[in-house]
Amino acid sequence: MTRSAKLSVATAILFVTLWALPVYRAILFLIEARKDYDGSMDRATDIVFSDWILITYAASLLCCLGLAWLISRRSGIAFLFPIAAYLWKAGCVIYCKPEEGIVIFPTIDVIGFACFHLAIFFTAALFFYFPPRKSAPEDIPI
Repeated sequence: MTRSAKLSVATAILFVTLWALPVYRAILFLIEARKDYDGSMDRATDIVFSDWILITYAASLLCCLGLAWLISRRSGIAFLFPIAAYLWKAGCVIYCKPEEGIVIFPTIDVIGFACFHLAIFFTAALFFYFPPRKSAPEDIPI
């Protein structure tokens, strides 16, 4: 197994492990919101919010796994920024626990959260598709 493949597997395991707790809490929130639905507007917003949270978490996990796939193709120091950004966002989700009922405003903006993950993934894809810089052109003798 090559170095980049090992790094990719380790990154994928790290992201899946980090996202396991928020996804578990979101599934419990969805089950609770659907079980306690009594036709009220408050419960209806909880159901819609729990659906959006699950969709957002799935998109975030897919972006993280996509980053791990990019790392398996070409690893480098440029991928430290996306990894750090994903770790920071996963830590924020674990800390603030947005999988709770909405009182006045939701704890997290789910659309902005998904857009953040997509933006970081596309930034990492740009790192992947641009070739690394060379110190000097090959045709100029030094």
